[in-house]
Amino acid sequence: MKDQNEFIVEGKLVPVTTLQKVAGVAKRINGPDYIGLLLAYVDGKGQAVEVIVKGPAATSTQLEQPIADMIQSITFKP
Repeated sequence: MKDQNEFIVEGKLVPVTTLQKVAGVAKRINGPDYIGLLLAYVDGKGQAVEVIVKGPAATSTQLEQPIADMIQSITFKP
């Protein structure tokens, strides 16, 4: 049995930007029972964040906009 935390990174690297204009990149991930995104951001001061969004494949299209809104709302604070 595979570990539930294992996933495969697939597809093209896609640029993403927060509402604060912090640039990052995203790639799709596929796990044993889910699909999602792996995102990475680094702000101008060297602060970094990694985000993993995952959920059942059946709900992925229903939640596209709420997930995009959540990703854009990531905030870097001093």
